[in-house]
Amino acid sequence: QIVSRIASYNWAPTKLAEKQLNEEKVQNIILTGNTIVDACKKFNYSITYNNQILITLHRRENFGGKIKKIFKEIESLSIKYPEIEFIFPMHPNPNVQSLKSILKHINVIDPLGYAETMELLSNVKFVISDSGGIQEECANFRKKILVCRKKTERPEGLEAGFARLVDTDVKRHFEWANDSPEWSGNNPYGEGDAAIKIVDSISNE
Repeated sequence: QIVSRIASYNWAPTKLAEKQLNEEKVQNIILTGNTIVDACKKFNYSITYNNQILITLHRRENFGGKIKKIFKEIESLSIKYPEIEFIFPMHPNPNVQSLKSILKHINVIDPLGYAETMELLSNVKFVISDSGGIQEECANFRKKILVCRKKTERPEGLEAGFARLVDTDVKRHFEWANDSPEWSGNNPYGEGDAAIKIVDSISNE
């Protein structure tokens, strides 16, 4: 609230953010898009839909019974769909690592660097995750995502149609992503020119 009101520039990453700032009567709002799209486009990875699924699960709110249920559902799906490779770069947090034994048919690997993660994302069929940023990155790589949360601070993906809130009920929503993984909507996070718009807004003063 305070920062938005005293800032010389309010660079809104999405139309929703712009709308919310306007409703707060904030000044100097400039719709730029999200710089995450700029970053993703720098890699210039080709987009394919291999028979693989990327999993990222580490959110604190899911620790305990919730993440255990999600693990069991994913393990059950990996048995039902043996032709699909479920790839899980597992977070080092002990609350996640302690449940590793549940995932007997999952390809659990060490955490990946950002470039490696984006390359994998560009090739997988879709994503199962409780992460935040990856929801934005999925839009750039035209991938659907099952969001293992009850709500998300990135509602743009829900409206655009590539994200779906599933909480712990992964199995019930699995076919939504698996049967037609290619998403062809408009990226709510912009076209990858956010940095240019930000710099131009300063230099044009």
